[in-house]
Amino acid sequence: MALWRSTDFALKPANLAVFPDGTILVQIVSFSKNGSFPGILPGVSGAKGANRVAWPRQKTNLSREEAHRQLVGPGNLFADNLDNVLRKGHQYAFHNFLGQKFSGQVEFVRQLRGFCLTVRQLNDALLWFTIEGVPGKIEVQAWLSAFGLAQSRVDEFARNWQARPAKIFANRSLDTDV
Repeated sequence: MALWRSTDFALKPANLAVFPDGTILVQIVSFSKNGSFPGILPGVSGAKGANRVAWPRQKTNLSREEAHRQLVGPGNLFADNLDNVLRKGHQYAFHNFLGQKFSGQVEFVRQLRGFCLTVRQLNDALLWFTIEGVPGKIEVQAWLSAFGLAQSRVDEFARNWQARPAKIFANRSLDTDV
C-alpha cells in the first residue's frame, strides 16, 4: 500500500518502526516510476538514479554493550571514538578504517542499538549501524542506502564493511551472513 500517490509517484514502505520518543523510521523499497525522488522528504530532495543498497552484517556472541563498545571505539570502524561525535542533528567529520573521510549529519542515535548518518562522500547516502537480537544472538549490521551511486562503489562498500566487522569480532563470532 502506498503512503502517498500521484500520477507518477508511489512511496511504499518495507519496514516501519516507531520509537518511544515518537521518532518514526521507514525503510523505502520503491519510490517512483522514473527513478527520481520529487522531494517530499527532507534530506532526500533532488536524489536521482537507482537506489543502491548494501547490507553487510555480522553475528556475534558478545553482549549488546560490548558490541557497541567495539563498533564506536577508536580504531575499529572509525579512527576516533564515536561516542564523542554521535549527537542527533549535529554535523560530523571523521575518517573510517580505510582512511576515507566521511562527513554529514547524524540523523539519529539509539544508545546500544545503533545510529544513522548521512554521508556526503557517498552521494548523501544513509548509513545505518544497528545492533539487534537477544543476548547470545546479537547481530551487528551496516546498512547503506544510496541513490545515484555507482553499483561498483556500493559493491566495494559491501566487501570492505563485511570484512571489517568480521575482523573486529574475530574469535567471538557465531557466523557471518551477507
